[in-house]
Amino acid sequence: MDDLNFMDYFSDLPDPRIDRRKKHKLVDIIGITVVGVLSGCECWGEIELYAREKETDFKTLFELPNGIPSHDTLERVFSRLSGNSFQRCFYNWANSLRKKSGKELIAIDGKSLNGSNGGKDNLSLLHAWSVESGIVIGAVECNKGGGEVPQIPALLKDLDIKNCIVTVDAGNARSSVAKEIRSKDADYIMIVKKNEKSLHRKISNIFSGHFPDKFESTEEEATELNRGRIEFRKCVVAGAAQFNHLDILSKWPGIKSIGYVEHIRADKNKISLNVRFFISSLDETALQHQQYIREHWQIENKLHWVIDVAFGEDANRVKNKTAAKHLALIRRMAMGLLKKAKEKEKYSYKALRKRCGWSFEYCKQVLLGEI
Repeated sequence: MDDLNFMDYFSDLPDPRIDRRKKHKLVDIIGITVVGVLSGCECWGEIELYAREKETDFKTLFELPNGIPSHDTLERVFSRLSGNSFQRCFYNWANSLRKKSGKELIAIDGKSLNGSNGGKDNLSLLHAWSVESGIVIGAVECNKGGGEVPQIPALLKDLDIKNCIVTVDAGNARSSVAKEIRSKDADYIMIVKKNEKSLHRKISNIFSGHFPDKFESTEEEATELNRGRIEFRKCVVAGAAQFNHLDILSKWPGIKSIGYVEHIRADKNKISLNVRFFISSLDETALQHQQYIREHWQIENKLHWVIDVAFGEDANRVKNKTAAKHLALIRRMAMGLLKKAKEKEKYSYKALRKRCGWSFEYCKQVLLGEI
């Protein structure tokens, strides 16, 4: 982390409360919540109880002029905070943790918080995930069922993605998204399915032998044994300019490559085949495209799965959507803060959260970036 510690990024966050009603400092409320989540707390009540048990320790980090705020106060304040302002503070903090060596890969995908709002009309967040750094660098609220695309400009607005590679799944493969990414001086790789019927059909026809003329392409194959399964992967990439007459280049800004990834998995008596077509603004080999596409799915395995299993997100039933969103961002902050400790000590996020709960000194080191 840079010269600023974690809490410094939230020191200028606008306070929504009336001055005469303030008993607790806003930065203390945020800090208590972050420490609580780091230490294994899942809800406002648990955060309050933990802070009261550790009040003497908390006073070494925060001023606490009127002691520990109640769980009702915590939820009320987080439900009234400006989403844009809190999000901007989150972006600034996350950007300080980013590792950039060469072209950074940024995966975009959404996740529903199934327990939020009592499980009805629950909150969904659209994430930008830095594969290299292993952290969320941006997140905005979105609607389920096709509601991610309109929010991608808002997600990318305050992000520095210049010279990065942005990967998106089939649901977000739109020419408007490609245009937005290119406007930020970044490249894209987009998975294409039948929601883009015309493009999907053209690429499918090209690689299934329906195209009458020969074309140049590169190919990469790999076979590996993974947890008792045999997996075969094949990637084929061709320059998009060869198919200019098919009107692919005009709609998709900056497109340079088209291709597909074939994945065959043999597990006991079951064999599955999955073929994904894609387009890309990169002029790179099949090997490189295969690596980027495979790394995209880290957002599922290293974010969505972890945030549910290690942080219990889907089981969390915060009713107020604004408070649920801010608490979700704090979970992602806690995950980012624990990332360095995880790389060093090789324990799971769940185990490290327990350690933070057992040792306040250890938790303080994680919070201040001293591990």
